[in-house]
Amino acid sequence: MSYEYSGWLKIWLMLLTLHSPVTAMADESHPLEPLDLSSPRATLKSLLTTGDAMLLVLRDEYWDDPSPAVTARLVELAAEAERTLDLSAIPPAARFEMGRDGVTYLYEVLSRIELPPEMDIPDAAAYVDVVSDKQDKDKDHQDKNAKDKPVRWSIPHSEITLVRVADGPRTGQFLFSSATVTRAEEFYEKTRTLPYRRDVPLENFAEMRSYLSLGGSTISPRTLEKLPA
Repeated sequence: MSYEYSGWLKIWLMLLTLHSPVTAMADESHPLEPLDLSSPRATLKSLLTTGDAMLLVLRDEYWDDPSPAVTARLVELAAEAERTLDLSAIPPAARFEMGRDGVTYLYEVLSRIELPPEMDIPDAAAYVDVVSDKQDKDKDHQDKNAKDKPVRWSIPHSEITLVRVADGPRTGQFLFSSATVTRAEEFYEKTRTLPYRRDVPLENFAEMRSYLSLGGSTISPRTLEKLPA
């Protein structure tokens, strides 16, 4: 494990057991409202929106005062963003690191590459008639064309793919595929020099993680930033 991740890992493991208030992403009247993962459009938006919220907390609060409470909120937001990823094919021992890396790198990539207009990204209505193989076998009257409709979608001119979960507790949700998560750092390395195409609260976060996390809850990142390289 590289030094860049060691600081993150220590803080995540220490704070995952903390109880904290509902994150800023949640509606106060519906604190248990889950992320919308009903379609490629919804999942893409959920990752970017949650990433924006996380970086806002980093920029406006954690930067100067990395207190345990603020750090716990960041942990909660990061875990929420991680729900957009399919980690089922990732070895259990690697899911923690791959999940955090996947969120960070994909957020950076998606903020830099050209995305289709929102209306061109499939929403839930595009998959109303899509059925699983089992359903198709069980229902002879099912629309013959339904099984031919795609249950995956890739961002044009990329291999970043969202797939619909076919079974298990997350059936029907669209998640960034395991292959996409595995290659997230590769995608980032190929796009890291591109200018941002959308406004982000904190630029180049992927390159700042080492000293943002090393301070823990004692030394602020702003103080570390002023130290010699």
